[in-house]
Amino acid sequence: MEEVGFVKGLVSVLAKPTLDSVAYWIELMRGKHTSTEEMKREAELLEAARWDTYNCRRSSYLLKKARDQAEDLHIEIEAILDIVKQLSRYDHPSSPFSFCLKYSHNIWHTPSLWKTANKMAKLRSQISPLLHIIAAFVNRDEDPAGKARLQNSHVASILPGADFVGMEKSLASLFKYLMTGENRRKVAIVVGMHGAGKTTLVRHIYENITVRGHFNCHAWVLIDSSFETKDILKSIIRRLYSEANLNTPKGINQMEDDMLGSVIRRFLEKETRRYVIVLDHISTRAQLKAILDLALPDKNYENFGRIIVTSRNLDVTRACNDAYTVDVEQLSATEVWELFCKKAFSDAELRLGLDVGNLRERIIGLCSGLPLAIDLLGGLLSKISQSQWSSIIDELEAHGYTEILEKSIIDLSDMAKTNIKNCLMYFSIFPKGCTVTHNKLVRLWIAEGFIHAQGRTQEEIATEYLNILIERHIVQVAEHYQYGRPKSYKLNGLMHDEIQKKAEVDNFCTTMESLSNSPEQIRRLSVQVTVKEFPRNVYLHKAISLFISSRTSHIPKLLSNTRSLKILSLTDETIQAFPKEISKLIHLRYLNLANNKITKLPASVGNLIYLQTLIMKGTLVSELPKAILKLRQLQHLLAYRYDIEKRPNRQPDIIYGVEAPKGIGDLKELKTFSNIEANKDRRTIKELHKLKRLKRLGIIKLKGDDGPDLCAAVSEMGQLSSISLTSSDDEPINLENMLTIPPNLERLYLRGRLKVSANFFPSLQSLVRLRLVRSTLGDNLFNELQKLPKLAELALIQALDAEELNFRQDGFPNLKILDLDQLNRLVEMKVQGSLRNLYKLIIRNCSRLTSVPQGIGHLKELKELHLFDMPESFLLKIQKGNENYESVRHIKVICYYKEGFPQVKTEPYDAGSTSYFTAAEEDDHGIDEFSMSQCQ
Repeated sequence: MEEVGFVKGLVSVLAKPTLDSVAYWIELMRGKHTSTEEMKREAELLEAARWDTYNCRRSSYLLKKARDQAEDLHIEIEAILDIVKQLSRYDHPSSPFSFCLKYSHNIWHTPSLWKTANKMAKLRSQISPLLHIIAAFVNRDEDPAGKARLQNSHVASILPGADFVGMEKSLASLFKYLMTGENRRKVAIVVGMHGAGKTTLVRHIYENITVRGHFNCHAWVLIDSSFETKDILKSIIRRLYSEANLNTPKGINQMEDDMLGSVIRRFLEKETRRYVIVLDHISTRAQLKAILDLALPDKNYENFGRIIVTSRNLDVTRACNDAYTVDVEQLSATEVWELFCKKAFSDAELRLGLDVGNLRERIIGLCSGLPLAIDLLGGLLSKISQSQWSSIIDELEAHGYTEILEKSIIDLSDMAKTNIKNCLMYFSIFPKGCTVTHNKLVRLWIAEGFIHAQGRTQEEIATEYLNILIERHIVQVAEHYQYGRPKSYKLNGLMHDEIQKKAEVDNFCTTMESLSNSPEQIRRLSVQVTVKEFPRNVYLHKAISLFISSRTSHIPKLLSNTRSLKILSLTDETIQAFPKEISKLIHLRYLNLANNKITKLPASVGNLIYLQTLIMKGTLVSELPKAILKLRQLQHLLAYRYDIEKRPNRQPDIIYGVEAPKGIGDLKELKTFSNIEANKDRRTIKELHKLKRLKRLGIIKLKGDDGPDLCAAVSEMGQLSSISLTSSDDEPINLENMLTIPPNLERLYLRGRLKVSANFFPSLQSLVRLRLVRSTLGDNLFNELQKLPKLAELALIQALDAEELNFRQDGFPNLKILDLDQLNRLVEMKVQGSLRNLYKLIIRNCSRLTSVPQGIGHLKELKELHLFDMPESFLLKIQKGNENYESVRHIKVICYYKEGFPQVKTEPYDAGSTSYFTAAEEDDHGIDEFSMSQCQ
């Protein structure tokens, strides 16, 4: 009997996979997907369990192997689910023969369906054993106290701006050194241990509004440990030329060090150049000496130049005999506690008094006097109930300072469900010091599958994740738009190092500089340096993301041996033509080909049926193939370029878009579409009304006859937040039939003569940014613009035909930036009682304007005045002692530009006005409140 039972059990074990395969095949043949959905849910449980293991205190070789296998299995399951969808995407028509046609389609694909069913059975059989192994570790490591402290978390207030407790004297001395002294090259070296705040201190001064105005050449270069002298020199060149609106010299990639140095010297030796260059994170004395000798010698043609260097190596100070050294020391116990309280407690808690005084000494010891440690610990504890602080500090004390970094990364609330850790780890893909835009991060996270909609849009959830990481002081906002919204993000250098190490240990991301011994296990590969030859043993069988931003000879080979890629980014002249291998990557969700020389997309691009984002900015593609209509999941399509070289002198950029095939309205998931060409028969414009999910739309070559159809389409786009319209030649942009304005419209860019109804501008109640080019506004329309409650940025380029510009009382209540360009008839401006929040005023090429606006002295918030190619008589009036000087004296930065390049005139800095920077002298306004010279 035992033998019979054993035989039956053996038969059952051997037969089950076959029976499962048959069952799955029958389901696929019938178009049913019950098992597919079950497998998808099981895979989600496996992925959640895998991320739970990263919170385990105990680890072992078995757990690591199980975790790696779980990730591989999850990737394979997602790939097979894609194939199932692809095989079952037969769209049978509604006809008496639809039933027969459907089964004929499935019978034709029987071999593929059977192969898929076999794969499904094999993969599903692996889920349960792995779940069992992982669950054993997770259950054994469960921490009730930890769960309680996460559930009792609260949100602390985020204090605006940077805190420089204990660094006031360093700030003042470095600022004075930067702004005073003789007209020659001078070097300041800021040294301190990792996490002491060197970069933050220097960045605060470098970005200071008065410092920016004091110099007309600026370059910030973050130096990676892998950089050679050539890399640093090229980076300096790119920064200097880019800021000066000049094309980078051709052939710098082929130049030797001495030639690159001479390019920098020739640029800086011109008599109008005043420069400040920051070399962040120099590691050796030889490295700095090479840069100074080759590109920035002391014989500096008597130009005013300042070099700021940050380094952890005190020996670097010996690279320059007369360098000024700023030693950033660890903070005192009193300073640590003051800064910690600012980070960890809300204003209300500070007013009520602290009830954790018994932990004060332990917290001070844990932070080791390092601002970064204080920042992270304050962010970590601010989200945890104070009753749980002691247990957290116990853990951190056992491992020291680096554990704070680790804890800040790992101990995020409900990690398995939110995938916040995945999102944070994604920063390891980008080079240290690199800023990443909001939209790019969100699209990549969604494409990777990190964001799961839970009653809200994926974009809203991704933004919430970013806010959590910012509140924890883990991720920093690198740039804001002038009206306040975050534009891009970055990691502190030390945090990036820790994230990158963890990414490599967990096999989350690999760089070419740190390939492991098992390259066949690579899941995400980031290539940010020039690589002529890839190692022969690099195979991407399991890779799901590939980022390359440098010329590489092996791209076809790399792409030919992978089939699981979800993310592919080949940018900045990496390729010359569309690689045919891309069309076989059917699992792609995100494809970025920006700034390459490709001229067309092949019809085979239609194979990428799961593609969500397609970026072709800066390419030469002018027409979309009809096959693009197969990409029914496409959400973001960006295909445009600016031709700066062909642009007429001092005219707006020439913009090119793409022609769309008939049927473009069938891509109903589109949220971003920029820029599309309006065709002669108005077919494309008529189809736009189908794209009701659009949030951003760009159209070029509009004709007046397109107006009614365009207005009807836009009126149905309830989610539209940004629209850019460019007319063809002298054709008008006809918006007279715009009866309904999308309620969330924030950004509007119009290039061409306007035809609008009387209520068009008054309806733009949510508008934040407005750019009008050649719009020929009349006084009535301009007066309507002044009433817009949320407008923060306004650019008028050849858009007004008037001799006098009057700003009405209380006009433009929230405007922060006003840009007036080529208003050729303008003679006079009056701003009394208006523009009360104006921060920056730009006047360009207004050749008849006789003087600064009347009433400009009352614009107390005005900090910057930029004057481009204005008449000499205009500029003389604002010089010291002349008639308009007193009215502009309160403006911190006044710069004028000639042929697009900034010119600088400075008054001597009053060295005796502020000898050092104290909290009392700061008066909550920061370093901007120093008595500094103006850039006139």
